Amino acid sequence: IAAMTGLWGGPYFTEHHGLSLKETGAVLFALFSATMMAGYIFGRIDRSGTNRVRVIALSGAVSAVAFLATALVPFGPKAAAACLFIAIFAQQFYVPLLAALKTIVPPASLGRTTAMFSILAVGAIPVTQWGYGVILKATGSHAWPLGALSLLIAAMTAQFVLTFPKTT
Repeated sequence: IAAMTGLWGGPYFTEHHGLSLKETGAVLFALFSATMMAGYIFGRIDRSGTNRVRVIALSGAVSAVAFLATALVPFGPKAAAACLFIAIFAQQFYVPLLAALKTIVPPASLGRTTAMFSILAVGAIPVTQWGYGVILKATGSHAWPLGALSLLIAAMTAQFVLTFPKTT
């Protein structure tokens, strides 16, 4: 979240939507606040006995649709763009996803599985930033790299939601 908002959120709001640095900072602060609150809320939802698979699928779908909308309409209204970014990052489906790993993965493999999950999640940041930089260098504009990146993440998130086990 920090990498994406810092590396892409700032240019997205300042260059595409013409927000000042102060306005962009306010949007990104709202996004971080919503993300922290969402982690707490998703944790409470998970403890309430709600079906994890449904929570993961629904929040993953919301994230994928928000990424898709960001990719397809990069120059939409400022307020809509801010709401999309908040929807993308406030989904927090990794909270119930990590809890679901306990029922999917054998106990002897749980430590390695959560470590791999973390490595993949953190490792995706430099890979996507590198790809973003390659496209940015080739085009000279933040518009296409951000749209391409958002489209890629939307597709990956949708694929994850569609292939995640239906029961845990």
